[in-house]
Amino acid sequence: MKKVVIAAGAFAKFPAFGVLRKVEKRPARRFGTDGFSERGNRKKESCARQVVRKFRWCIMTCSDRGEPEIFSSRKRDKYAPMHKENEKVPSFVFIIHPRDWSDLGRPVAAALRLDPRLCVRIFSFAPLRFFFGSLFLLGGVVFPRLRFVPCTPRGFDAAGAARGYIVSVTLSAWQMKQMMKREFTRRLAYRFVASAIRYAEKKYGVVRAGLGAISAPLAKGGLWPAEDRRIGAKITHGDTLTGVFTVRILSAADELFSFGGFADKTVAVVGASGLVGSVATRQIAREFSPKKMILIAHRNRERLAEIKEALFARDNYRGEVELSLSVASIAAADVVILTTTAPGDIVSAQILKDGALVVDMAQPINMSERIWRACLSAGKKVYRVDGGFVNIPGVKLKFPLGPPPGTTFACLVETMVETMDGLEGDYVGIVDDMDFARE
Repeated sequence: MKKVVIAAGAFAKFPAFGVLRKVEKRPARRFGTDGFSERGNRKKESCARQVVRKFRWCIMTCSDRGEPEIFSSRKRDKYAPMHKENEKVPSFVFIIHPRDWSDLGRPVAAALRLDPRLCVRIFSFAPLRFFFGSLFLLGGVVFPRLRFVPCTPRGFDAAGAARGYIVSVTLSAWQMKQMMKREFTRRLAYRFVASAIRYAEKKYGVVRAGLGAISAPLAKGGLWPAEDRRIGAKITHGDTLTGVFTVRILSAADELFSFGGFADKTVAVVGASGLVGSVATRQIAREFSPKKMILIAHRNRERLAEIKEALFARDNYRGEVELSLSVASIAAADVVILTTTAPGDIVSAQILKDGALVVDMAQPINMSERIWRACLSAGKKVYRVDGGFVNIPGVKLKFPLGPPPGTTFACLVETMVETMDGLEGDYVGIVDDMDFARE
């Protein structure tokens, strides 16, 4: 059994990513009107105000429109973007959330300038997970500033063609999944995402916002923020590129493991009714035309029927298509594509076929190391590929998102590329045009 990480290179046609980053000088120290430095002026402030500055990530005031603002007495904030003010570089924000509660340690460490490894270990304790989970959920309902944490206050440079910012929502993947079960709680969770986008608009002047992981399906595939009158930035759900890259990942895995192509294989797509799964299903049918495809969803069988019809009518697929509402159907699959929003393992060693290839495109992942070890103990040779990662040469995010060094999530890259190209409009909802998706 082998564990492999394959990151497809998405920037081959973007030569700007090969340009060395321009080193900018730090701005000169500013002085107050009384002749003292700004540092000296801060010493005159009250003790309470210094505490506010230290924990500025959880203090806010609300304007008349309900938009979050940072409580600061300075005329210009020290976390202002690093690019020059006269440079007209478009900026974007990428919305993330903790895949598990230990993930919350990363944005908190960035906000408080602490060691990320220490914060991750602290948030791994169960009592603290419960405390902070309740704090951010209940506190975020009352205080909008507790709904998000800025992860890259200074931003990061995208080859000089754009500037990016990362903002984390303070809801975990499990909380989002539970709140999506009812319309009222789903709308409540969406407020966290909307507040993060509005903050980035006002603070950084972003023109586009990308939705990462479960924040995209939570916001109806990006339709809610796109229709929100309080949000002026263009919205990208980022799942189009993730779905399209499934084909590249399968091609790379075929070369690496010598499967001999997929024309005579059975391919199962778990989560085929979702944003990523629907694109991946149709792209696989077009590119490889496997002899059989198994489309699996949790409960949306009507959506599976629509995808099946599109495979035959629009993608010229001539193989067999099976629809299922049970994950156990992957027992007959040679290739398994995982694209669900479930925050945890959805497969087991008992139902995976010996010699199967598992491509995990989900975030959070749907097949953990524990399942690999169980397959190994059962004597099954299973290949697993971490999908959804893209090489980003020359771009330093300045925040540890979790993917291997030099790579990041495809949904972030899609947002970045659309901002760099100056594309207009929202890229939200279900993707029906596969030719446009490949472009």
